[in-house]
Amino acid sequence: MRWFVLGAMAVTVASSFVSGSPRALLLRGVVLMAALGVFLLLSVRARRPFLYEAAMTVLDQDKQRTWRRNWDEHPPFRRLVRLCSALWAAACLLDAGLRAVIVLVLPIDAVPAAELVLLLVTLAALVVVQRVFGRTFLRRHGLRMRGVEISPTAAAR
Repeated sequence: MRWFVLGAMAVTVASSFVSGSPRALLLRGVVLMAALGVFLLLSVRARRPFLYEAAMTVLDQDKQRTWRRNWDEHPPFRRLVRLCSALWAAACLLDAGLRAVIVLVLPIDAVPAAELVLLLVTLAALVVVQRVFGRTFLRRHGLRMRGVEISPTAAAR
């Protein structure tokens, strides 16, 4: 997580040296979103993907213990976190591509609002798809998730 934050800061500092065209400055959001997508994709193969580590930073200590236990005891949970990380990576890369089109095609004054709408749509779609896909995936493996706790379904017991 530290490396991603440092990388984002480096991109921001580097982009501050770009001068001239307002479109070039607006492309910074494209670079940041693409970098996030690549980072998430690379983290899929890490010992623990970025989404796992990010969740750990927002969970309280009891939920962190449960999250760790889920990771250690349930291989389908590990697979799901990796798949969701790949899903988020793909969505970020798609968002970056659409963001580039927005920056290059729309009038400059319309870009910030269009980028905000794109971000909200991307995040909403990701949350809904991840929730539906995650629950379906776990059910297929005889598991269910309540809060952060994973347990076998009644049929799997």
